[in-house]
Amino acid sequence: DWDDAPGIWRYILSRLQSASLEKTEDMRGHLYLEDIFKNAFAILAHFTGREAGREVMSLRSYLERFKDLSRTLESATTVDDVIKAAHACAKGFTLDGIAFCLHEEGPMPLGCGGCGDKEGTPYDRMCWSAPGSSDTAFPAESIIPDEAFPRQSKDRRREIVIMPLQGMDVSFGYIAFVGNKTPSVIFDTFRDYVSRAFESVERLKRAHLAEKALGDVIERTRESGDRFRAITETLPMMVLETTPSLAIRYANRTAQKSLELDGSPDTLASCIHRDDLKKVADIITGLVA
Repeated sequence: DWDDAPGIWRYILSRLQSASLEKTEDMRGHLYLEDIFKNAFAILAHFTGREAGREVMSLRSYLERFKDLSRTLESATTVDDVIKAAHACAKGFTLDGIAFCLHEEGPMPLGCGGCGDKEGTPYDRMCWSAPGSSDTAFPAESIIPDEAFPRQSKDRRREIVIMPLQGMDVSFGYIAFVGNKTPSVIFDTFRDYVSRAFESVERLKRAHLAEKALGDVIERTRESGDRFRAITETLPMMVLETTPSLAIRYANRTAQKSLELDGSPDTLASCIHRDDLKKVADIITGLVA
């Protein structure tokens, strides 16, 4: 269970070798001890290499599982989709379980700390989310609700790691891992994948809201235009409109009747006096240039 077992054993053998050889004056005994310690260091090197190789193979296996997690999260469009995908893929890692604890009020600005609503009440409530169960609200001081992880026997060693879920400018809450001798790289990489998935969902939601707002504005503008045209039909004055290409359009019968037009012309060129046509043409040429 040592974090650096090869390094510790190397230190122990070095100290033991120095102490033993210092107290051995006989040449044959000295050579015998050196041979023993050479074998000991050789065994340690073999063990270290084998453990390193096993760790590399394990990390390669985790890399493939992270690829699967990435592909699964790509299709997630809601927070629930992200949570379901993360729980489904967690089984492929050395994790006994994961728990999502999200801000009850939704994503919060980073560095907000004790942000509050209009009444000044701090957002100190979290919401535990899990597939197949209703969300459970709990005080932030509890860190994790009791139902997040089933209680296990005392003789089973397990570790709980809690890490924040953050986007570029917001906090979604945090994720809690339960494992047993789980490589630390799994916690950080898993958290990073989930954080980016939450951020994508948040951006998608913002885009949908902006699209809806734009659609509402366009619809209101269209309705206003229809009402305006209906009103202009009764106005005893000339109303002109311009198209996106800057052509002139006659908006009501008064304009057409005043100019004795049938509503089809695109410009007022036919209404310009012949003595002014050259001046107008020069002005237009200058504007175009």
